[in-house]
This record gives sequence, structure tokens and C-alpha cells, in this order.
Amino acid sequence: MQHKRMVSGLAATALAVSGLCTVAPAHAQDRDLGRLSDYIRLAENDHTGQVVKNRWLVKVEGAPVVAGGSTTAATKTQKKVVDAAKRKGVRLTQQRSFSRTFNGMAVTMDAKQARKLAGVAGVTGIYPVVSVGRPVEPAGTSKPAMATAVNLTGAAVARDDLGLDGEGIKVGVIDSGIDIDHPDLGGSGTNGMTRFPTKRVTVGHDFVGDAYDADADGSVPVPDPVPDDCGGHGTHVAGIIGGDGNPSAQGVKGVAPKVTFGAYRIFGCEGSSSSEIIMAAMERAQADGMDVVNMSLGASFMTWRDYPTAVAADALTDSGVTVVVAAGNSGEDGSFSSGAPSVSKKVISVASFDNTHVTRRAFSVGGKDFGYQDADAVPVPRQGTMELVSLGAPASPQAKGCPPWDETMNAAVKGKAVLIQRGECSFHEKSLAAQKAGAVAVILYNNQPGSLTPSTRGDEPITIPVVMLSQTDGEALVAAGQGQTLTWTERTVASEDPNAGRISSFSSWGMTADLVLKPDLGAPGGNIWSTYPLEKGAYSSLSGTSMATPHVAGAVAQLMQARPELKGRPRQVQTLLQNTADHDALFALAPDLGLKESVLRQGAGMIQVDRAVGTLQRISPSSVSLGEQRAKPVTTILTLRNQSPRPAVYQLSHEGSVGAVGTSDPQFDVHEATVTMPKRVVVPPRGTAAVKVTIGAPADAPNGYLYGGWITAKSATGTTLSVPYAGMAGDYQRVDVLNAPDGTQPCLGTLVDKKPQCVDGTELSYSMKEGDRPMAVFRLEYPTERFEILVHRATPDGGKGELLGTVMQADKNGREPGPLHVEWDGTYLTTDATSYLARASKGDYVFELRALRALGKAEVAADWQTWTSPAFTARFDDGAKADPATNPVDPMMMERARS
Repeated sequence: MQHKRMVSGLAATALAVSGLCTVAPAHAQDRDLGRLSDYIRLAENDHTGQVVKNRWLVKVEGAPVVAGGSTTAATKTQKKVVDAAKRKGVRLTQQRSFSRTFNGMAVTMDAKQARKLAGVAGVTGIYPVVSVGRPVEPAGTSKPAMATAVNLTGAAVARDDLGLDGEGIKVGVIDSGIDIDHPDLGGSGTNGMTRFPTKRVTVGHDFVGDAYDADADGSVPVPDPVPDDCGGHGTHVAGIIGGDGNPSAQGVKGVAPKVTFGAYRIFGCEGSSSSEIIMAAMERAQADGMDVVNMSLGASFMTWRDYPTAVAADALTDSGVTVVVAAGNSGEDGSFSSGAPSVSKKVISVASFDNTHVTRRAFSVGGKDFGYQDADAVPVPRQGTMELVSLGAPASPQAKGCPPWDETMNAAVKGKAVLIQRGECSFHEKSLAAQKAGAVAVILYNNQPGSLTPSTRGDEPITIPVVMLSQTDGEALVAAGQGQTLTWTERTVASEDPNAGRISSFSSWGMTADLVLKPDLGAPGGNIWSTYPLEKGAYSSLSGTSMATPHVAGAVAQLMQARPELKGRPRQVQTLLQNTADHDALFALAPDLGLKESVLRQGAGMIQVDRAVGTLQRISPSSVSLGEQRAKPVTTILTLRNQSPRPAVYQLSHEGSVGAVGTSDPQFDVHEATVTMPKRVVVPPRGTAAVKVTIGAPADAPNGYLYGGWITAKSATGTTLSVPYAGMAGDYQRVDVLNAPDGTQPCLGTLVDKKPQCVDGTELSYSMKEGDRPMAVFRLEYPTERFEILVHRATPDGGKGELLGTVMQADKNGREPGPLHVEWDGTYLTTDATSYLARASKGDYVFELRALRALGKAEVAADWQTWTSPAFTARFDDGAKADPATNPVDPMMMERARS
């Protein structure tokens, strides 16, 4: 397959600077911030989009309509490719044609045919169609109102004080549809009694029907002209953008309550959609003339920007549509965890911050309700009473409850609920010690401000309820004394979220596979109350970057209404929102340290739309991606524009942020870049000034360290503009791609309870019957240009002998946290010029796993990382055979499995 690497350049302009300064790096000096696993339980599931069997997106030569091409030319080129493929014996069925944002087609064919099609003239790329899961489910029936969220972003000021309600702006929602009956969205208020189109949902289309699920065998789209919502997600999104209800009567007032909607339904009532359907919806939204398109969806870890949904999103942006996309909800998976289409360079990728209020279930002590967070992997408390005791005053050694426990402690907690403070040992160790002492419940409480979900997983299961309180509530209960009675209730408590305004725990980390800074900015997405289908209760609270994204889409509508010249200029919209965002949020994993949240997770920061509306200055580019920095610093030109009739005088400064090295369980640290730039710049009235900024990677950072910060310009009149930047210290082509952090993979393995497990032993022998075949188990800790599994004959000493061929090959892979596995049935694609599918015979073999690191060159041996398996014997017992017809060497046959 052919792939074109995207590059970007900066045009130099005349410099207008005053007094250069160098901001020296501030060394960490014992600022070891720990690993991600020290703060949260790491993800156990691989959230990567599943490949839709036998469905492919084929890119062909020629520009799409939005880039100067034509539908006629695209159709002719696609037909030529199909005809040429048939002449070469490629068996495929064309299912869908794209021309507006992507010149290509969706086809049905097996993997063997896909490999043949790659060599057909006119084909420039072949990509598997991936399923895109429904992003979130209801988080409860609490009511943290939208009113609290809009106060965090200046949207309330823009809406209520400046009168910016989004009137005249068309917002397309590519999602599960919109409940056209909902009164807050222009409906009648009676289910099934509103005719489409409505006064608010003026255009749209249902691409799939109620029953479609991309992951279900045999499920096919059944389009419908009415994009009504039976799932709920799209209605929730629409309410955040432009609900026009009465908050005093439970209704939702969205960010821009007078926008009109285009509803493009790509989800059924349940289940997933696919990249193919999403691209069709993008084309329809562009044809319908949307000003803004909201996509609260994506395929996690698909971080290469040349995946078709990302390419189409960029083309949609080039056509003048401002595209706003969720960064993803894989924060617990570490870095490089966002996905397409949010990784598109030209779209606005949105992170999530927590709302100001949160609602939790409660227990009662002394007539007062205390909200708690359930621990994972333990029984959930529901009813009953018990005595509550503590182990000691907060911060005392006993209060932490770390083993070993003495007899006095054991006796004190038997048959009771016990208060234990966070710190010094794991939640599992604390809970297990209490369980062995006879406690009937564990009430953990934080030792610092903030909330978290405690992980109690371990070798020995916890069988009693374990919950987590805030620091304030825990200390209050300790101070109340021993012998209080705790009663579990079904009530909930709404309270201020101690994590308010900080990045949400689920929000995904950047960067893209080719080291472009994403996400771009953020908005409230944790604990958001919004509209829901009438038949599902009309309102619900959901959390996710899915909820932050429509907040930004609504803010874009406000900005366009205030400044009509921004319609059709998405780059300027993004620049204004990024320049004026607030990046002062504390590092959410350890806010007591006083460090700013990582630029890798918040980008430019929380949007402040009222500032964006009012500013007459901006800086471009609005973010800087430095790539890998092996030695030399990178110089970029920032252009400051001043639309006011007076000169603008700015003081320039640099602020660093928390960085990270590693992916699945990154190590956090503070290694700051060296930044050289002017101290002061004067921008003439209605003019521009160019500033040269040189950024050098932290000298003391380990290889692969992701770092960044912000260049900030402050004026005497109080205007503050900033530009985020990020890069990787060292050599990207020397990071460890194949080895899992725990050292267990890659390995030879087998399936145990449908999960891949490594196998021990030196004499590995397989009958080659189904269920008894050699299996490669692996992870991809970083994105790769290419990943392949080769099979060799084994030498007498168990080493790598003659190369036979390829078991599998996949190009442009994102991170694959896995564990993934490929089972070998004995077939391989030969590596000679004829390249045919061959069958192995009885003998001894080894696997060779090869990963070409991201941005590496195939001809440079050092850019590859390899692993060779132990030797194994393929016996091919009676009834076992290698059958090329059933194993066509699928280039995307990596099976995503739950660990």
C-alpha cells in the first residue's frame, strides 16, 4: 500500500522583535511524579476499533470535490480501478462511492483480494473499515445542570450577556440522531407526534436504521429519511450544543440555543457504527451546507492522520466547515490513545474537563448523607447498617491501614466498617488486611483534594464492599469519633466536584502517530446533564469527551454569530479559541503539587469563548508541533495580528508542563525545554509582527520523553494570548515498540478462557488442528509504520533459519495495547517475486516479529525492532492441514482480545 506522509511548513515573515531572552530549563530535581498506575487503575480492555470483516476503504488517484476535483472525474477514476481490478482477477463488490471529501470507495472483498488490489494502477491506499463504538452510556439520573458547565467556559457570558445564541448558524451532528419530538430541541413534546424536518432539525438523514450494528455478523444498514434517535447519545449532544429549554422547569439551555441542526444518524439503537458510514455522513453534511460539524466519536489508537476518516475530516475543513471532534475516552490507556478522526490536523480535537458538580450514591452517618465512589472489583453496597470505626487520626501511621495489622487493630474492626486513609500502600493491601481482620466494609478516604476510583484488584479477591470518600468527608467522620452507625441508602448526594475545572480522568492523551500535538483544547465533559429521548426519560447525565465536544461546537456557533466573517474560515476559528483558552488547570493526577496539567492532555486548555469573541488580536500558528528532536532545536515563526486601531505591546514568556515517557504506563516528570525568543514585541495598528521562537528539547530528558508547554503573550491592557507546543526528546526510531512494560510479551501463547496467555516450556509442539496451533502474542507500545510476522525454519539449535514467508502484515498501525494474538494455521505468503500462498509441512519453525517504528525508513535496519520466538514443532497430525482458502493472510488479522 502507498501512503503519503503529511508535512507542514511555516512561511517566514519580517521579524519585529525587542530584546531576545533565553528561558533556561528548570530541572526536575527530585520531581519524580510517578507512573500513571500510581494514580489510577490502568485499562484492561483494548478499545481499538474492531475491523469490519471483508470491508475496505479504497483511496484512488485524484482530488475530491472540496479540493478542486469533480464528482464526474472521481466516478470515472473509481470505475477505471474497478475495471482494472477485474481484469487482474480481483473479486470485489463496490458498495459505496465517495467524492466530496474523499476520492474513493467502500468495497467488499476478502483479505487475499485486498493484497491483489494494492497493485492495481490508480489505487493509492487500502484501509480496513473499522467499527466505531458508541462512546458512552448514561452515568445516572443526577442533575448537575448545564448552567454550571457554561460558567467554566465563558459561554454563559456570551449567551446571556452578549446575546450570542447561535441564531443563523447550522450545526451538523453526526451521531445516533436527534429526538425530533424533544421540546428543548424544537419538538412537540409528545413522542412520535413531530413531523421531520422541524423548525430546529431542518435537514438530516438516517444512514443505518434501528437494528444496525457494525460488529454483528450479517447486520446491514437500512437507511431512512428521518434521523430520529432511539439510542440517546446524539440527543444528549444536541442539547449541549443548542437545547432551548427552561432550566427552572428541568429543561436544558444549551450553549447556543438558537442554532439549527443537521442530524446525521450513523448509530442504530444499540451497538456500533463504522468508518464507512461516518464518511458517508461527512459527505452529506458538507453537501447540506453545515457551518459546523460535531463528531462525538472516534476509533481509539487510530492515530495516523492518513486514515480515511481523518483525511475526509481535513477535506471537510478545507471546504469551509469547522469540524469539532472528541479526543477520546481512553485516558487510562496512557499516551498516543486518541484516534481518528480527532487526529486530523485541521479539525478541533476536544479534551474533557470535569464539571463543577458531581452526584454520587450515599450512606448516612449521624443523620448526614456522605457521597461515595464505588471501588472496582468488589461487591456494591446497597442496604443495611453497621458500626463505623477508624484506625487512627488522619496522617498517623495507623490511619493508613497498611499491613501487618496487630491484634488490637484486628479486634477493633471485626464485624464493623472501617475508615482507612489513602497512602503508603495499595488499596488492595489495605482492603485485604481489613477483610482478613473480619471487617464487613472498608470506607477509604482521600489524603488530598480530588476524587478517584480506587482499584482493589489483586491476586486475592476482595469480597466486602469498598468505597471512597473525599478527604473532607473522611476526616469529618474520623473526628466524629468511634461507634457511629453507618446506614447504606439509595439516595444520592449532589456536591461540588473537588476535581472541578481539571482534566477528566477518562480524557485521552496525545500525540498523533507522527508527533502532531493533539488534543487542541478542552471543555466540560464530566457529569453533564442534557436532553435525552422522551421514551428514555427526556434527560440524563453523561460523561465523556463526547460531552465536551458539543460544548465547543456551540461555542463555535456563538463565535460565528458574533463575527460573521469567521464563517467558512475554520482555521481562524480554531486560532481564536486556542489563543484565548485557559491552560491554568492543575495536573489532575496530583493537584497538590501545583503543576499545570500536561499540554499532551489539555492542548491549549479550557476554552473561554467570551475572550475569543472580544479579542482583536491573534497568534498563528495556534499550536506548534516540534516532532522528534535528536539534537538541534527547532525554530518557528509566530505571527501576531492586531486588528485594533492602536499598537499592541506584548511581553512574551514561556510556561512548561508535565511531560511523560512511555505509553501504557507512562512515567511523569518535569523536564522543561529551552526557549529562546524576544522579551517584548510591538504589533502595529491593523498590522502584524513576526516573532522567531527557538525551542530546544530538555537536555536531561530520557529518550522518547514527550514534553511541551505554552508561549504566552501578555499585554498591558490585560489581553493574554498563548500557543501550545509539544515534541519528543531524542530519537523516535529507537523507542521500545514490542516489549510490554511487565516483560511478558511478546511470547508464544495459547488461548485460555478466550484470552491469550504466554506458554512456558522448551519443547513446544502443536498438532495444527484448530485449537492447537502456535500463536504469537504481542503488543505494540507505540505506533508503527509497518508490523509483520514472518515464519522461518528453525535451525538445529532453535534459532532463525531459512525465511519462508509472511504470516501477516499491517501498515500504519496505531498503538495496540493488546494483548493481541495471531494464530498460525500453517499458511504463509512467499517473499519471492511471484508471492503466492504456500502450505507448510511437518517441521520445526520460529516466528519473527518485526516492527518498523513510526517515521522510520524500511531500508534502515536500525529503524526496525524484531523479536524471534522459541522454536516450535508443527506436527500436522491426521486431519490437520494448512488451507490457503480459509486463511488468506489477512493484513489486519490481529485479533483484539480482552486481557
